[in-house]
Amino acid sequence: MLGNAIPWIPGEEAKIEREIRLLLGRVEAQRRTEADVTVSAQVNRIPVVDGHTVCLPLGFDRPPDPAAAADVLRAFRGGQTVRRLPSAPEPPVRVVEGDDRPQPRLDLSEQNGMEVLVGRIRPCPLFDLRMVGLVHNTLRGAAAGAVLNAELLVTEGWLG
Repeated sequence: MLGNAIPWIPGEEAKIEREIRLLLGRVEAQRRTEADVTVSAQVNRIPVVDGHTVCLPLGFDRPPDPAAAADVLRAFRGGQTVRRLPSAPEPPVRVVEGDDRPQPRLDLSEQNGMEVLVGRIRPCPLFDLRMVGLVHNTLRGAAAGAVLNAELLVTEGWLG
């Protein structure tokens, strides 16, 4: 695996496309409803110790300026309930500068691996913007993320 990139992981692309629609969707009558957005995912397995990286082309009704998009991401704090949770990072999203960032080896160490890193925010010739996102897969994406979800469920009264 070392030094290799595998351009397909069975089931991953469909799972990502559906999960994003669910994450951006709503809860109506105690049922999750998918957002009406088009998502196209393509995945590659590239051996790194920790970190999932995503390259995001994004289309908007009104194309934002890349600097304004970065400012919105920097200002994002999430809901009031989430901000008070013990495991919640502050801020939850960190915009990193530099054409070569974010990188798993250089950027995953802050906020106990719980923040989402975003960089390379720039115009896209096909859509409106493109950017690179990075998250710590074994912390935010698994163990510590599960703890954060449990904290939220307890706080919201779903678990006693």
